[in-house]
Amino acid sequence: MCKLVVGEHGDLEGEIWVESAVISGRVKGNINAKGNLELQPGARISGNINTPTLSVAEGAVFDGQCLMTTMNAASKAGMDAALLESPPPGPI
Repeated sequence: MCKLVVGEHGDLEGEIWVESAVISGRVKGNINAKGNLELQPGARISGNINTPTLSVAEGAVFDGQCLMTTMNAASKAGMDAALLESPPPGPI
């Protein structure tokens, strides 16, 4: 996994699996981050977020649900840890 940076004119659609992310543009789809997720002013997220650390700046818009747990805590909560720990097969 890696760090994702979506600039203010960026426009992504799909299921995202990253180590961490900084988003200033538009994302339509779920975001799964093992580490920090930062939504900067102008970010537009339409989808669910799963991350242990979320930062939402004034001016960012998030439409979805957020689950903030570590991978170990998610597993203890009865979630499918395999889904949280590895990206789906195929290109992103």
